[in-house]
Amino acid sequence: MSQPRRWLGIEIRHLAALQAVAETRSFVAAGAQLGYSQSAISLQIAALERAAGTQLLERPGGRRPVSLTPAGEQVMRHAHRIVDQLRATEADLAALASGHAGVVSLGTFTTASRHLLPVALQILRATHPALEVSLDDVGHPDQPARLAAGQTDLAVGLLPFDGPFVIRELLSDPYVFIAAAGADAPRRLPTVAQLAELPLISWQRPPFAIEALLRSHGHEPLVRLRTDDSNTVQRLVRRGLGVAVLPRLAIDLPDPEITAVDADSLLAARRVVLARNRDRRLTPAADALAQAILTAAEQYRMAAG
Repeated sequence: MSQPRRWLGIEIRHLAALQAVAETRSFVAAGAQLGYSQSAISLQIAALERAAGTQLLERPGGRRPVSLTPAGEQVMRHAHRIVDQLRATEADLAALASGHAGVVSLGTFTTASRHLLPVALQILRATHPALEVSLDDVGHPDQPARLAAGQTDLAVGLLPFDGPFVIRELLSDPYVFIAAAGADAPRRLPTVAQLAELPLISWQRPPFAIEALLRSHGHEPLVRLRTDDSNTVQRLVRRGLGVAVLPRLAIDLPDPEITAVDADSLLAARRVVLARNRDRRLTPAADALAQAILTAAEQYRMAAG
C-alpha cells in the first residue's frame, strides 16, 4: 500500500494525541488532558507512526519525558495547521449560526491600540454604527496562534507574524530615546556606552530591545524601574527619574516636558501589520474594520511625517 493511502486512515484524534504528548511530554498526562486512557493514546500514536512509516516520538522509558523525533516535528507542524483549519471552520460556522455577522473580534496590543484604534473605530462608527468590535488585547506574541485558531477575526501585530495569514503592513514604528526636558537634556542620541551609564526605565515583559543591545556590547543596563504602562514610563521620565528607549507608538508626542531623539541608528524600527487567516472568509463587518484600520494607519503615517 502506498504512503498517501496509509494517511487516509488518520483521524483528527490521532493528531490531537500527538499534540498532547508533545505538549505534556507524557502519555499519561496527554491522556488526562484529552480524557483518554494511556493505552488509547499509545494506540493513536502507533497509528500515526504506521502511516508515517517511521518513529515520531523518542520514548526513553521510566519517568523521563517523551520528545518528538525530527519526523515527529514535521508531522506536528502539519498537525497544528490541520487543527487550526478545523477551529477556523468551527468559528465561521458558529458566527453563521449565531447570526452575529456584525460582531468582529480584533487581536491587538497596547501601543497599537492607543494610537490606531480610536481613529479606526471613529471611522467605523461613521459607516457601520451598529457594528460591535471585541478587542483581544493579549499582546502581540500570542496573536498569531489565536488568529490561526479562529479565536480572532483580524489581528494587529508585529513582524515576524508567521502562519497561514494574509499580511498587510500598516506602518514602521521606530524607537525613540526620551529624557526629561531641560538644560541638561541630551540634544543627540547617546552612544551605547553613554546609555549604559544612564538610569533606565524599561518594560516588564519582552521585547527589551535596548537592554539586549546594551548586553550585546558588554554593558549591563542600569534598570531602575519596570512597568508595562507606557504612560507611567513617560511620567517617570518627565520627573527626571530615568531615561527610556521605547517604540514611537508607546509615547505621546509632542510633550513639552520630554526631549525625544530618534534612535533608529541603534535599533531597527518595528513593523506593524494587519493580519487575517487565509483559511477564513472575511465577513463584511470584518472587512469594514480592516479598511478602517488601514485608513487609520495611513493617517498616523502622515501625521508622524
